[in-house]
Amino acid sequence: MRRPFQRYWTLSSRPEPGRPLWIGSRGLLLWALWLGAFISFTAAGRLTWPHMTFAPIAWAFLPMWQSLWTLVLSRRAPNPLPAHRRLDLYFKGYGPWYAFILLWSGLCLFAPHTRALVMGSFLVLGLIHLVLFSWSVLTTWALYRAAFGFSRWGASWRTLVFYLSVLASILLYYLLAGQLWPLMEAP
Repeated sequence: MRRPFQRYWTLSSRPEPGRPLWIGSRGLLLWALWLGAFISFTAAGRLTWPHMTFAPIAWAFLPMWQSLWTLVLSRRAPNPLPAHRRLDLYFKGYGPWYAFILLWSGLCLFAPHTRALVMGSFLVLGLIHLVLFSWSVLTTWALYRAAFGFSRWGASWRTLVFYLSVLASILLYYLLAGQLWPLMEAP
């Protein structure tokens, strides 16, 4: 998303036609489509229906936590928006991630020696991840600041709490699923 502050302000100030269920879920459905295509292209080299359906189901906990924390942290916003609009605006900030997984899928599909290329460009990929995460933080801050109308301090605080809460929720999910215990045991 280019110019996230201006874009979020424009998106939040105009009415969104459509049914609330569609408006609230279309971002999640687009996320599922992109993730399924990414897994399918990188694992099979083509689109396959098992990857397109089961991969988003397996990773559904991630947007679930993000949606929950977005709704919790924006519920008393100075610019009151219904829940379906807040979710829709949140998922509109996913553009950089979609571009990244498109780049990564293309690398896996078209590079002759993917592993050698990835290992050789480790620093470049690390820099891309750093820029991508920084841009995501900026778009989340712009969401809370421009779309929801929080002050600079309020938007900053909510952005920090959002990322820490999503991280803690994911770690708790893996801990309760028994995936972290083997890593924490002494060798």
